Formats: sequence, structure tokens, C-alpha cells
Amino acid sequence: MIHKWSIALEKYVRSLHQAKFRKKYNNFIAEGDKICKEFVINKSLNIEHLIATSAWLGENKTLLSDIPYKIVEATEKNMSKISGFRNPSDVLMVLQKLNYSLDVEEIAKCNAIYLDDVQDPGNVGNIIRIAAWFGFSAVIRSAGSADFYNPKVVQSSMGTLTKIGLHTMDAEDLRKIGVSIYGADMSGKNIFDVESVPAGILVIGNEGKGLQASTKAILSKTFKIPSFGSVESLNAAVACGILCAEIKARQ
Repeated sequence: MIHKWSIALEKYVRSLHQAKFRKKYNNFIAEGDKICKEFVINKSLNIEHLIATSAWLGENKTLLSDIPYKIVEATEKNMSKISGFRNPSDVLMVLQKLNYSLDVEEIAKCNAIYLDDVQDPGNVGNIIRIAAWFGFSAVIRSAGSADFYNPKVVQSSMGTLTKIGLHTMDAEDLRKIGVSIYGADMSGKNIFDVESVPAGILVIGNEGKGLQASTKAILSKTFKIPSFGSVESLNAAVACGILCAEIKARQ
């Protein structure tokens, strides 16, 4: 059954662009053809609404057959009012957040990443995707990091939100997990000279300020990626990807 567009729905979806309303309703939005199809196919999240243009719905009748959630037909003008994109997509979904339990045994076996006030949503989404690619069990964020369900994080994570545990905690609480904690810092040891790295938690610092002093205090090791050129620094997600690859190669 196709439901009709309403002003109440418009206001509700627009509210989910703000963290306080995502927390209030325990829902978030995903936008774009590829990511929405991924969530429909893998059935790992409860979908509340799928909102799309008549053209998109017509092209995806088979995909949308026998589904339990509300499908709402919208015009391109409607989509522009709820989209976070400069050029609105033809499809947007409202989904329920997942509640993850911290699995200490999995972290001890498969590693995790901690985001120490990583504030750029694109970086956070890409790091989630990187963690999933390298088989890490979780991404943990400080309260000062970008919200996992920020629309830009969801978009850049490209459907990997459901493939990895997502948690929020203070850096000090990482000690309770009982694994090695190592950080990315230019004062650390050259990662290419390290022979082995135990399973543990890799800490990635803020884009401009790096690791906080209080976070550095809990680290057992620090690693750096040496520069072979004249560039001052690496993007946080790029640095994370290189370190994850090197850490896995040494395990």
C-alpha cells in the first residue's frame, strides 16, 4: 500500500537532521539509491518509512514487494524539503537505531577503533566503513565526536552501520575493556618498523588537535605514519585506513 505525503511527515523527517530529535525518536535517516537498497536487502534494521518519488517506486517494485513498513510517494519538491543533499535523491528512509552490546571478547580478538573527538561526519562514516573492511569488531566514539547517525555519517559509511558495533564512552572507560590501547600520534613509533601489534583499540584523534592529553595518558603505545613528502598532515580517515592495514598485517 502506498501512503500519501503529509506536512506532519515532512516536519518529522526534517527534525531527524538534528541529533536531539534522533535521540528523542530513536530513529535516523538514510538517503540515496545505493544505501537505501542496501538497507532494504539486508533487513538488519527496522525501517519505519521509505519515502520516494513515483519514478523510483516504479523502478523498484520487485524490491519493495511484501514489505511491512510504510511506503510514501513524494514529489521531487517534497523530497527537496526533507533532503540533506544539495541535489535531493529520489529515495529516503527513516530507520530505527540499533542497540549494541559491547562485546569485550570480540574486541580482544578482532580489534576496535576509538574516536577521540573526531568531529567531521565524513571522517566518522569513512572510519566505520574502514573498520568493517578490516574486520574490526567495533567503533567507539567520545561524546565530542560526530554522532554515528548524523545523515552525513550514514551516507559516507555506505551501509556498513549494521556490520560493526557502535558505542559511545569516555576514553577513561576504555581501560575497563582490558586490551592494549594504542594511538595515532606523530610522536609515536614508525608503524612500518613495528614487528607485531596485539589485538586492541586504535585511538584516532581530533582532525586539528590530535589526541587529548587525558587520552594519551591511557595509551600503551603510539604509532605514526612517516611522511615521505612535504605534506603537513593526513586526513584522519586516511590515516586510520593505513594504520588498520598495517596493524592487521602484523597480527
